[in-house]
Amino acid sequence: MSLSDFVAAVVAVLRRRPADLLPLYLLGVAIPAIVRVVPFLAIGIAYLYLSRSGRLESIQALAAELDSPPSPDADPEAFDAWASGLEPIVDQLLTLP
Repeated sequence: MSLSDFVAAVVAVLRRRPADLLPLYLLGVAIPAIVRVVPFLAIGIAYLYLSRSGRLESIQALAAELDSPPSPDADPEAFDAWASGLEPIVDQLLTLP
């Protein structure tokens, strides 16, 4: 079978049965949109959960108490001490009720 015969056969199938291929086209367009929406939806649900449970206010208060981070290259021990102040925030974010 030559290439022109193959292309002619594909075109003939597309002309006779376009409804069979339309869902594939729509699915191909929808997949990137779904992949982009899911993380935003998860962030929104997490925000609502944290605000309803009251943890968001405590996270904001703990974050407001933190100083600006020191340079890890200049003083690694001070940076480690500052990073240990992040533990209560991470605990509030990750612990289940």
